Amino acid sequence: MSTSHEGIDLDVSTLADWVGAAAATLMPLVEAIRNHVFAAERIHADDTTVPVLAKGKTRTGRLWTYLWTVPALQEHLLCYG
Repeated sequence: MSTSHEGIDLDVSTLADWVGAAAATLMPLVEAIRNHVFAAERIHADDTTVPVLAKGKTRTGRLWTYLWTVPALQEHLLCYG
């Protein structure tokens, strides 16, 4: 991320540390949402492959999508994993 035009000099490692800290902080919320989704009476899942760039090659990654219905809300909700 280039912030030099704003007069701010940030190392990539600093930004990576911030992202890692945010991910660790949000993990309990992620787990709570995951537990809520998988407690549903019925869920629909889709496994889609996506190309992921790796050093010198392209690897195959997977994107999981879960759909479930909340009858009280009469809405469909999505969760990506």
